[in-house]
Amino acid sequence: IAAIVCMQPTPGKTIETGINRFIGTMIGGLFGYILIMVSTIIPHYNDYLFVLVIPVLMTLCISTCVWLKKYDSVIICCVVYLIIALEVGDNTGNAINYVAMRILDTIIGIGLATLINKFIFPYKGKAREE
Repeated sequence: IAAIVCMQPTPGKTIETGINRFIGTMIGGLFGYILIMVSTIIPHYNDYLFVLVIPVLMTLCISTCVWLKKYDSVIICCVVYLIIALEVGDNTGNAINYVAMRILDTIIGIGLATLINKFIFPYKGKAREE
């Protein structure tokens, strides 16, 4: 998925999109990891408290991206965080590995998109400025 999302008309724009995606993935992964750790220590988290905790940490995800002025990273940050949040129950014992694998998947996708864009299907025209 990362390779498809990162593909842009030029290798430079692909790398820029990839960097924003990587930053968002790291921030979302960090808050996802925090959520996994918090879910193991909060009594009744799985009963009803997740309804409060998940949105609070989502707000912190968005605020962190905005504070860093990485507005293009907000969406992927929230997606990564929510993917982790939806699978908290299955991954509490191996949280760091789970988060690391989500980040690694994104890095591989960014790398593939950049290689494809630069060497396999290079853009031959002039990129439009938006």
